Amino acid sequence: MNFKFHHLHFIKLNNNKLDKEILLFLVCLFMLSSCSEDIKNPPWDIKVVPVVFSVITPDQKVQVYVGKSYSGNEDSDIATDSIPSVFISEKDSAWVELERSEIDSTLFIDTKALLKVNMGKTYLLKVDYLGKTIFAQTSLPTESGIITDGECMIVDSNAGGSTNGSNFTSNICALNVHVKLPANNDYGCYLTAFSDRINGLPFLSSEDYLDANFTISKEISSFQLNIITVDPNLKKFILAQSVSSNMFDSEDITDVLASYGGVYPSLSNIQNGVGLFGSFLINNKIISVTKKETTN
Repeated sequence: MNFKFHHLHFIKLNNNKLDKEILLFLVCLFMLSSCSEDIKNPPWDIKVVPVVFSVITPDQKVQVYVGKSYSGNEDSDIATDSIPSVFISEKDSAWVELERSEIDSTLFIDTKALLKVNMGKTYLLKVDYLGKTIFAQTSLPTESGIITDGECMIVDSNAGGSTNGSNFTSNICALNVHVKLPANNDYGCYLTAFSDRINGLPFLSSEDYLDANFTISKEISSFQLNIITVDPNLKKFILAQSVSSNMFDSEDITDVLASYGGVYPSLSNIQNGVGLFGSFLINNKIISVTKKETTN
């Protein structure tokens, strides 16, 4: 079953620039799956459904996407200029109301960074929209994957190609990484660098990772390698979906929307709506690019 996101009408979606690590998850969000029960008797053929997406992580301002589904049978009694009210809180704490972005009316942001997101804490999301009160909950992982060691050794300094009529050369490295994975198998971990996912499998299954053909610009002498630890909701979603890695480096949420196929999510952890409220942790390490030692 296909559907279209129906954005709020009073502001056109523009080129909103987002933090790349957050966007990596926003890409995923528009291909949603989570650990809640299957939605029975899907309602989108007969009425508009609120759509809510958010993933949170420490040291980043909370951002929540709020929209609605659209079908040819859209209920004309629902006011299309209804402005959502979006709140978030740590469990058993006061609600913080998010502010609507001046650039994109579908994004609500904790612009003053009033909410502190911390490892292992549980957070609640509440949205008043389309005559409904929408709820969701996520708990950040209690431990993060850690990169304990890593090296990127050049094995070929003459790899090349061309783009836009210009030739270029790159280094091919053997990227060798050792990580410590969380003890809780409900979490999932994967690696990213330069805003791209590195490991091919959905999640790391071993604490040793080797990419014998890691391509890197010749000008780079070191780079930041990240290990992302996702909560069980995000883990099940990623396992259930095929996410294109060439979308990960986009900074524009309109690219995400354009790339999203429009398949209505079959799973959701949003009460009185559909979507996902998830969380993740980031740990990183600077990796040096080294030359292979030569023997006389």
